[in-house]
Amino acid sequence: LPFPQITDLQFNSHFVYFKIMDTSRFKISWVIASIMLLLGFIGVVLTNVKKDGAWTYWQYIVFAFAVLSLAYNLTSKREKWRSALYTFWHELLHWVGLVLCLLLLSFMVKIGIISRFIASLEILLLLGLTTYLVGVYFDKIFIGIGIVLGLFAAGLALFEQYLYIIVIPLVIIAIGILIWLSRPKKDNKQMNDQ
Repeated sequence: LPFPQITDLQFNSHFVYFKIMDTSRFKISWVIASIMLLLGFIGVVLTNVKKDGAWTYWQYIVFAFAVLSLAYNLTSKREKWRSALYTFWHELLHWVGLVLCLLLLSFMVKIGIISRFIASLEILLLLGLTTYLVGVYFDKIFIGIGIVLGLFAAGLALFEQYLYIIVIPLVIIAIGILIWLSRPKKDNKQMNDQ
């Protein structure tokens, strides 16, 4: 009679352990998504306020997004290190492509083909596309971030007068969608018990 209780206790402790890991993954993805959205929002405000001054900010943000994305990739797949290492190299090459575009844009700004403001909009758009594609190929949490960054670029280009009326609700909606997308899934057994 005590043996089934011990087995049941072990099963429950493993279940609790996996449940805790799911919620920690949820917290990590939510924190990273919030940081990325906040950095994007700050960039939009800087680009709107200081037309030419935001170019340097966006150059650094590309690297910040790459580091956050790669760190999330490694931390979200702790048990599957081979798969994490394989996707890490793919994702790293993905971000290297954006860095090469950034270098080309920097050269164009330096020789005067495009202005720093236009380059800021272009890098914001490329950052949105890259983040969206990271979401398509690696983790769906980045899809929403990429869409929001693309909408930020469209808002800066098209609706400069009404930018904050559009951007602030957009950030709130995006955070809600990201929370919904990254919430822990219920197990089938848990759903059957209810």
